[in-house]
Amino acid sequence: MTDYEYASGDLLSRPNTYFYSSTGGVEFLDAYLHSRRAVIKELDLVRSTSQRLTQFHNRVLKECRVPTNSDEYEACNSNFEALLKRFAVNKKIWSEYGQQTRPTQSANFDTLRNYVEFGFIVLEWFEATKDLRYMNALLQVNDILQAHRQALTQEEFIWAVFLMQVEVSEIVSIIK
Repeated sequence: MTDYEYASGDLLSRPNTYFYSSTGGVEFLDAYLHSRRAVIKELDLVRSTSQRLTQFHNRVLKECRVPTNSDEYEACNSNFEALLKRFAVNKKIWSEYGQQTRPTQSANFDTLRNYVEFGFIVLEWFEATKDLRYMNALLQVNDILQAHRQALTQEEFIWAVFLMQVEVSEIVSIIK
């Protein structure tokens, strides 16, 4: 079986570009699924922490939920799209942003909790719109979280596994 190479190494310092990636077909998808499922198996606590996960999910989504009001939607969508584009280019989620979604001078990109929270926001937008760009961003966030899973707190790891479970489920339904 082919290895899934996109979720290993120091992806915070040397992010994947995903540009010009070769098409691996079914063998690539099998390697991807095997890799994600191996991380998911590392944790049996997900069910017992579902209440904490739900509370976290609700808190994160309160800040950038998908609004139903068209004016709120446009404002939130504009900010989210700018952040998504910045992430697409440099694969970094900064601790603080200033104007035009640029990181401030004091910002850092190595706080893994920010990637977890961004993953939940991307997931919320995907679930609301079914826009595959958001699933692609979630896949890239999960690659980073998987590569750095040893540095995650137990709680962050639980959240990351949840994101990976949803991702795998959605990917499997897309390829069927």
